[in-house]
Amino acid sequence: MAEVAALLGTAAAQHASVKHPKSGTGAVVDVVKDAYGRGDKAAGGGTPAIFVQSSNLETRLAEIWAWLASSQTPSVNLEQYARKLAAAGFTLKFISQGGLDKSCLKKMDAHIPAAHVKLILRAAEELKEKSQMCSAVSETRTVTITSYDMTLVSVDDVASEFTIEFGFTMEWHIDPLPQFIHASAEVEEDPQTAWKPDLVYVNAVSVPEPRAEHIVRKGETVYYTYLGKGTFREILELERFPFDRQLLHVEICHRKTQSLHFINSLSSPPTMLSQQTQWECKDPTIELFSKDKIYGTPGFFFVGKVQRKPAFYMWNVCFPLFLIVALSTLATVVPAEDISARLGLTLTLFLTATAFKIIITNYLPRTNYLTLLDIYAVVSFVLLALMGLENAIAYKLRDVPCSSSSSCGRLLDIAVVEVGGLLFIALHAVGLVFSYKDTFRVPWDKLDELQEGDSTVE
Repeated sequence: MAEVAALLGTAAAQHASVKHPKSGTGAVVDVVKDAYGRGDKAAGGGTPAIFVQSSNLETRLAEIWAWLASSQTPSVNLEQYARKLAAAGFTLKFISQGGLDKSCLKKMDAHIPAAHVKLILRAAEELKEKSQMCSAVSETRTVTITSYDMTLVSVDDVASEFTIEFGFTMEWHIDPLPQFIHASAEVEEDPQTAWKPDLVYVNAVSVPEPRAEHIVRKGETVYYTYLGKGTFREILELERFPFDRQLLHVEICHRKTQSLHFINSLSSPPTMLSQQTQWECKDPTIELFSKDKIYGTPGFFFVGKVQRKPAFYMWNVCFPLFLIVALSTLATVVPAEDISARLGLTLTLFLTATAFKIIITNYLPRTNYLTLLDIYAVVSFVLLALMGLENAIAYKLRDVPCSSSSSCGRLLDIAVVEVGGLLFIALHAVGLVFSYKDTFRVPWDKLDELQEGDSTVE
């Protein structure tokens, strides 16, 4: 690279005497009209191709570059042209395998005449046996993540998936260009042809949908911005549902095995918003890893921290079940002798609770373990069943005297209403206080430990 750059520098020093062929002056020796078997007048609207008669092929290539640098066509952006050549595969490997490829020409900027591109590629063909080639861009090794933001669109508890809109910016440095090519202040590159990290979204359900993608080069620094939307898989921790917290991971790694590593250098704190009112978002984080277990390449996690707002489930699930259980105590108002009426009321409430549970099943996560809400529903059914058992026992004890004024069956009804009812209400009051103090929630550090065993990285 240094040797070829020196050659280019030498040619650049000579370019003061190299004039555009339209001028008709200068120290350019005879133009070879058919240097490679044909005349080419496509460049510059009738301008013949320039081939300086140099015996050394590297010098010839350098002189061609110098002529382009001294071109009188202001629209020719040599820096952008040089980088596009490298991005399009202007290397020994490309030339030795495919030679002059038309698809390569299509990737060039429209301002560059096709004949100029062919000039460089033709000269390069003769150098395909060389060990090195003038390349305007060296292989990028370090990519710095400078910012990222996330917006939660939805969380599917049943499918264990979440959908987010996300955006991030990266930057990396490239080798300086030869001195005779003047760097532009800012150039926007084509994301389809310019070099960028070949990112793969490991836990994506499908390839994320890009909303916007920009690559801007300022001097020797390239800035890459990506905005997209995707659905990702996540093992949700739902044991504390509906007081659950989730760490939503977007796992991204480099697809290729080339030497590349990522650096976390955020210029501003990341943010995370939610389009759903039932989720509260905390500040997201980023975690780097050295090796993905699937691809074996370095990468990083975007980690969104969210916690569910339980009000919807407390009012629409817990509160109706609470009322059903509380109403079952009304069976004690019916005389113990009327067992059919008492059991009829209790069984009706039990069937009501069962139908209610079936209806709300579609709104609850399906897990192979009991969540907090599942436990509450199970306890409610157990209490209704115990209330039916109490009705039967009170009927059996209706004629057994326990005091001068009451039978044992009546005293059992009083104990269920006064002692059991007060205890039932008190437990709900305590639980309500604890729910607003996040007592039922798993601490963030503990949640990270629970999900660590599910990681696919080292």
